[in-house]
Amino acid sequence: MGLGYGIVALKKLRKLLNQMRRNERKILMNDEILKQLLDTQNQILSEIKELKQNQVETNTRLDNLEQGQTKLEQGQTKLESEVSRIKESVIVIENDHGKKLGALLDGHAVLTDKLAPLPDAVETLQKDVSIIKIAVASHSEDISIFKNAI
Repeated sequence: MGLGYGIVALKKLRKLLNQMRRNERKILMNDEILKQLLDTQNQILSEIKELKQNQVETNTRLDNLEQGQTKLEQGQTKLESEVSRIKESVIVIENDHGKKLGALLDGHAVLTDKLAPLPDAVETLQKDVSIIKIAVASHSEDISIFKNAI
């Protein structure tokens, strides 16, 4: 029984040794997987840190945009107020100038009515002046003849 028991024990030891070798390979593979998982975890943590930093930068930029938006809204309110004031001024100016323009056009109409007969009067005066020139020329000639006769 000793030899048979030794062979059985040896077979069990070989079986255990083979199982230990398989387990060792599995442990080595698990160690490698664990290293990969740790590397992946470190990469993820690094990316999370970068994302947080980017989020802080984005929040800062968003705050700046909101401040800019507020300034734009305030500027727009001022512009709308200024445009409203200018519109009111334009209305006053249009009314004031409209009245003045109406008076100016009325005065122009009166002057046009007064000046309308002048072209006829000027034409009459031009004819009279032409007649007077002819008469003066004729009288000058007659005076010259009388002077020479004396």
